[in-house]
Amino acid sequence: MVFMSVYPTHPTEAIYSAAVYSALLIVLFSLWLWLELTDPAAKGGMACPCFAATRYWNNDACEWQPKSRNGQISPGFEITKSTKLTNQTIVRYDAATKKRIKGLDHFCKWLNTPVGYRNYPHFFAMVVLCNVQMLYTLAISITALAAWGASAYIWAWVLWIAIACGCIVLNYFGFDLMFYHVYLMRRGISTYDDIFEKAQKRTKARKAAALEKKNQKGPDVSVVLLDRCCNGAIQFVPFMDIYMRWVS
Repeated sequence: MVFMSVYPTHPTEAIYSAAVYSALLIVLFSLWLWLELTDPAAKGGMACPCFAATRYWNNDACEWQPKSRNGQISPGFEITKSTKLTNQTIVRYDAATKKRIKGLDHFCKWLNTPVGYRNYPHFFAMVVLCNVQMLYTLAISITALAAWGASAYIWAWVLWIAIACGCIVLNYFGFDLMFYHVYLMRRGISTYDDIFEKAQKRTKARKAAALEKKNQKGPDVSVVLLDRCCNGAIQFVPFMDIYMRWVS
């Protein structure tokens, strides 16, 4: 009924729009159901191509970096056995589910499930389709307002405007999440790797600021007082020598 009211003179377009909207809902529901019912710690899955290559931890730069052709991640930095590395085949422990999960990216509190090697493609596909669904709903809301115009009831205007505003807000957070994971995929690191990197950079920045502040304080007060006392004693020695000679 909603689509027929939006396209009253074009029933074919209304049927197509309803079919596309229903297909998106079915695919989204299927992805959500798969993520909820499958065990991310079980065997199987499909690694994302962008996470296939190994990234190495450069402690000097506080960054995860790829290996260059000469076997280094930066000039003068050799990769050794103790160098931290990350990729989507590494098994990590998830404290929320108390399971060891291959390629653990993060624990999604909205889905109440860890995201890793086995279900990361499904998670990212669901995020993308959620944004598409919200954009499609926003377009339908705007089209409905334009089609009904002044003839619509006030409650219909309030309803469609509320739906449009809700879609804009959800799209803001949805696109933020989507582009964040695009950024992670471009770098080939997980969410936990990015959190670790940012924490290390903050720690390094705090240490550098503390060292700079300490250098700006100047010399220690106790050292200055001791130096002045020593200088005063040295200047007083000749007078003591003259006094002892006069007494004797």
